[in-house]
This record gives sequence, C-alpha cells and structure tokens, in this order.
Amino acid sequence: MLAWPRPSEFELPLFLHVLGAILTFGAVATAAFLVFASLRRTTPASTLLRRLAFRTMLFAVWPSFILMRVAAEWIRSKEYPSGASEPDWIVVGYIISDAGVLILLGLTICSWLAARQTSAERPRPATATIAAGLAGLYLIALAVAWFAMSAKPG
Repeated sequence: MLAWPRPSEFELPLFLHVLGAILTFGAVATAAFLVFASLRRTTPASTLLRRLAFRTMLFAVWPSFILMRVAAEWIRSKEYPSGASEPDWIVVGYIISDAGVLILLGLTICSWLAARQTSAERPRPATATIAAGLAGLYLIALAVAWFAMSAKPG
C-alpha cells in the first residue's frame, strides 16, 4: 500500500518528527537497559551503569524528545490549521507526550539520585528501582503512541 500523498512542504517536519520519535524510543530503551542492568550488578559496576543512564537521559532522551515534540507541532500546524478537527491518533500522541514530560522528569531525577546514592552500604537505592519502573512504563506508553501514529485506528 502506498503512503498517503502529502505536499512536499510536509516532508521535512514529518521526517524530523519520526526521527525524534525513533531516537526517543531508542534512548529511553537504552536508559532502561542501563538501569535494569545496574540492579543486578555490584557497587562499582552499578554506579557506572547508573551514571551512564543519567547521562543518556540528559544527552539523548531530552534532545530527541524536544526534536519529536517541536516537529510534531510544526507538522500539526501545517496539516491541521487552528480550528480544524484533529483525528484521535493525534490526541493519543499528545496525551502520551504531555504525560511523558512528567515521566521523563521523574526518570531523570530518579536516575540522578540513584547514581549519587549508590554506595557500598546502599548497593541498590530505591530510586534505582523507581527509575527502572518509570523507564519500563514510558517504553510501554511510547509503544502505544507508536501504534496509534502508524496504524491510525479509529
């Protein structure tokens, strides 16, 4: 099946939105993998993995999320001018994206605290477990948004 034909001025914002979404998913998956792996390691290795997870949040997740979000607004403003009715799949994307800011903020703070609180006395701080849970939760939410954006149900 051919893709829905779009005017050529939609190509760049759509490409940037999809690129940002893929990078966001990959960066969150990387951070989740690092946090989950740190839960099963001893103190020196777990500290390194938690620091890497925090740096992944700062230098990969947030920039890719901002790219995804800005490009989404750009393509929406071109495709659906103000006052136009938006399909349900766009609403799903907005809900997950808006809630995602709070989840990503919590994940960033928890991964920072987990990296700082890891010591020989506290090899597995509670913030590391919370960060792992938030990362898994957001990956599921991103998968739902990905399905809604690609399948366009309803």
